[in-house]
Amino acid sequence: MHIPRWIVIALLAAALLLLGVLTANLFFAKMERPLARVKTWHYQLENLDIKKLRANPADLLVIDFYRSDDAGKLKRPLEIAEVEALKQKPDGGRRLVLAYLAIGEADASRYYWNPHWLTTPPAWLISENCQQPGRYLVRYWEAAWKDIVIRGDGSYLGRIEAAGFDGVYLDRVDVHADIDDRYPEASAQMISLVSELRREADRRRPGFLVVAQNAEELLESPTHRGSIDGLAKENFLFGLKGAGLRNSVSSIEWSRKWLDLVIRDGKPVFVIEYLLSRPSVAAVRQELRTSGYIPVFPPRALDDSDPFNETLITSDTAADQNAKNCSGVWKKS
Repeated sequence: MHIPRWIVIALLAAALLLLGVLTANLFFAKMERPLARVKTWHYQLENLDIKKLRANPADLLVIDFYRSDDAGKLKRPLEIAEVEALKQKPDGGRRLVLAYLAIGEADASRYYWNPHWLTTPPAWLISENCQQPGRYLVRYWEAAWKDIVIRGDGSYLGRIEAAGFDGVYLDRVDVHADIDDRYPEASAQMISLVSELRREADRRRPGFLVVAQNAEELLESPTHRGSIDGLAKENFLFGLKGAGLRNSVSSIEWSRKWLDLVIRDGKPVFVIEYLLSRPSVAAVRQELRTSGYIPVFPPRALDDSDPFNETLITSDTAADQNAKNCSGVWKKS
């Protein structure tokens, strides 16, 4: 059957137009996801030194919003000028800077803490973490806690946005697992909290980035996956059975099935491994990159110390043992 030439030309033109639209969509989708450009990153919460951080070549910095003194106590938030300076890499290129934000527990060293809460706790405060004194489990779905952490310009989230950070790095998203025996709705409430944080952040700063750490089981929820721009996973390959020890195959594969949902969504997965020897880093880095993940190998203290310092490793191992001897993660109310 002879097909008129004009029909062939029309079909080819339509195909080329469709190809052009698809290519443009992929291009702009990538352009709209700044984290897609990240190949290397740096994770540090203690002993922040602006000069040293500026000299770091990483594409992404995850840091605390507050600078601490030598005793580890928080002193003051970073200023806009400091955050802006950190956004420029040594080669002049642009990098992303995210601020750490724990949304599932209260921290007695943070600006919002009231010492009177120790004797007269607010209704949303549950109990102290015996593995990490000074950290407190909260009913994170209650309005009073949300007002502190995410709601309004004066909230922790609002202050981070006002300081010019590109986004937040959410910790203690996994705290729901510590309380779901007492609060069966804990998982659903955490998904709801992250979703509300996303909406609240976008209200002031459209395009503000949200990266969640751990709690990969929540990724089963499309709502949760849609609320975040990326996921970070601690101890994916090592550490669950002890410092430097390889995790079980079943544990790794269980996490991988959730992490790969994020990859399929076109979003990055960042992996944090606390290794004990420098020679092991190269092999583990290659393994993680082959899986499509972006690795980092910080010291356990998340400061600027040498992660392979023998004295620090011994100290960390002792701390891990003390944590295992702790009678229950959370002190009962």
